[in-house]
Amino acid sequence: MSPSGRFLERRVLAAFCLIATFALLPVGGPSQAHEGATGAVKERQQGMIALKEAMKAWKTALESPDGPKPDAIDAIAVRLSENAGARLLSLFPENGPTRHTDAVPEIWTDWKTFSRLANDLEERALSLQKAKADKVVLRSEFQTVGMICKACHERFRKP
Repeated sequence: MSPSGRFLERRVLAAFCLIATFALLPVGGPSQAHEGATGAVKERQQGMIALKEAMKAWKTALESPDGPKPDAIDAIAVRLSENAGARLLSLFPENGPTRHTDAVPEIWTDWKTFSRLANDLEERALSLQKAKADKVVLRSEFQTVGMICKACHERFRKP
């Protein structure tokens, strides 16, 4: 394949990943399952909203004509990492609640995969601080984080 063909193929893949990421994120107000949520369920819902907002801010930063500002990328990295890894896992206690949530029971039966995805998200978020001035790396990381979110939602979230 020619270099221009590979470039186009990567652009199409990137566009698909972005569309898929945002298509899987909740839009507007809380779903019926979220009404009345308290405790860990409410905290993780708030964390998912924070992740969604961080991804939107990241996308905006990438689209900026001046490029992403290092301070903005630092803030996004912090927001993502605060809602990933051990923090996210702590909000899914063993035999967790099944009411007021879009989480599926497979989280607890396939904890290894779920925890890997949560930890991968944290690792990628922390790596942003190192790449904050490199727009190419930031775009690649954005796609990777989007794929992590997508994989987790497809496997561990009610449709």
